[in-house]
Formats: sequence, structure tokens, C-alpha cells
Amino acid sequence: MIVDFYLSTGWLVFLYPILRELMNMCTRALMLMMIVSILTACGSFASRFEGGNSEVYYPGVKYSMEKARSGYGGFYYFDVPFSFVFDTVMLPVDAIRIGTNNL
Repeated sequence: MIVDFYLSTGWLVFLYPILRELMNMCTRALMLMMIVSILTACGSFASRFEGGNSEVYYPGVKYSMEKARSGYGGFYYFDVPFSFVFDTVMLPVDAIRIGTNNL
């Protein structure tokens, strides 16, 4: 193998454990970021793109609770805290959007 060749040359002997640990850390961080991005605030995005909740504050929380109660399972209960955080961040945008729709 190529790695065995480099290890036998001597200069990579000291770097190999460090590089391997760095790759493990990068792999773990990448996997964590992928999982979080898949699971985070799914209800908030769905409620904004599907429509239907345009006149309410915290539409992602409402959407997740409606889906969870209608029998889609526990994933939506897991999504509620993430949707709450994202909806809180989007609260000023929602306030402007709701305020301009009511004029």
C-alpha cells in the first residue's frame, strides 16, 4: 500500500497519527453537521414553503404540532424545539409580513 511505503520512509511516521486523528475529527464534525442540517427546523421551512400558515406567528411550531397530532409520528415532536428557535429568529420577518398583509 501507499501508506506503508510512506510509513517505511520515516518522515510520515510522526505525522500519521496526527493526520488520522484530524481526519476522524473532520469526519465526525461533517456527519454531525449533516444530521443537524437534516433535522433542524424542518417544520419551519415546510410551513413557509407550503403556505397556509402565513397569518400566524411561529408557523413552524404550529405545522410540526399539527403533523405530530395527525399521526405522522414522533419526528415532528422532536422537531418542535428546533422550529421554535428558527421561528424566533424569523419573528421580525414574520411580524413585517403579517403587518403588511393586514393593511
